[in-house]
Amino acid sequence: MKVTQYSRTKLILFVTVGLVAVRLLFFRAPSEEEMISKFRQQKSQFEQIRLMLQQDKNVVTVGNDWVETRWLGYGELTRNTVSAERLALYRARLRQLGFSRVDRVGIEQVQLELFGGGFADTTWGIGYVWSDAPPQPLVTSAYNSMPMREHRNYSPLEGHWYIYHRR
Repeated sequence: MKVTQYSRTKLILFVTVGLVAVRLLFFRAPSEEEMISKFRQQKSQFEQIRLMLQQDKNVVTVGNDWVETRWLGYGELTRNTVSAERLALYRARLRQLGFSRVDRVGIEQVQLELFGGGFADTTWGIGYVWSDAPPQPLVTSAYNSMPMREHRNYSPLEGHWYIYHRR
């Protein structure tokens, strides 16, 4: 059966509209107000995850089904030093908060990404970061200010907690 140019165009348009609809319906980034509210309602759970990461100095990232650790000392690989029970506790707490991962960023930051998207070199994300020192650049609303490529903007949330927007 021969497909006409008109049919191909309709098919491409239908698939494009369908993908956009799925993206809008199921992958909506929370608003800044929703992010602030989530933090205030669940601050103690945010703190639990942060304290766990500070205690587990060899852990860099805990994701849904993987973990990244770092080298401690000369040639001592620490891949197996996080117990299965501890990883299960991380993952349960992350699920409760709706996060897929927690990351250590440098020595003084803990990051929880709430939402991310994009393609290849145009990715972006929003989330929370705890930082010993105020991260830079600080802006009034990280949510509403698009950072330059390969950068982040931060806005104060409470204490050492900030909202970030990365690109």
